[in-house]
Amino acid sequence: MFGTPINVGSNVEFRIKDIAKKIISKINPKIKIIIDKKRVRPKLSEVYRLKCDNSLILKKTSWKPLFSFDEGLNETIKWIKDNKKLTFPNDYRV
Repeated sequence: MFGTPINVGSNVEFRIKDIAKKIISKINPKIKIIIDKKRVRPKLSEVYRLKCDNSLILKKTSWKPLFSFDEGLNETIKWIKDNKKLTFPNDYRV
C-alpha cells in the first residue's frame, strides 16, 4: 500500500485570467487577452474551481513555500529571460 497523498501548494485560489494579467503586466503590458469561448470551461462542468489544501504538508513536515505567488512568478520570468538560448515552443517565448 502507498502512503497518504500530500498536496503541495499555496492554499490560495487564483483565476487563470488574473494570472494571465499578472504575467502580461510583467512582460509586455501592451498584450491583450483574447478569450476563445470554445475553450472556456462550461458552467456545469465537473470541476469549476481548484484550490490546493496544503494543511497536511504543513502539519507533518517543516516545508513552507519559499516564495509568494508573485515572487515565484518573478523568478520564473527571470529564469526564462536568462535562458533565452534554450529552445522553447514559440508560445512560451518572453
